[in-house]
Amino acid sequence: KKNWCEELVRSTDDYLSNLITAKSYIEEKKNDLDAAMKIAKELKSAPSLRTYCDLNQ
Repeated sequence: KKNWCEELVRSTDDYLSNLITAKSYIEEKKNDLDAAMKIAKELKSAPSLRTYCDLNQ
């Protein structure tokens, strides 16, 4: 029973660690998307900026 409890604690810790990693990754991608959306909105309102921006970045 003791080994089972230790394994459960280990598994829970691993799960939480993976969740934190996934959350960080998702937040990073969301921030990247927010930045891209901001640039797109600015380009939409000022088409003359298009020549200065590489939209593929």
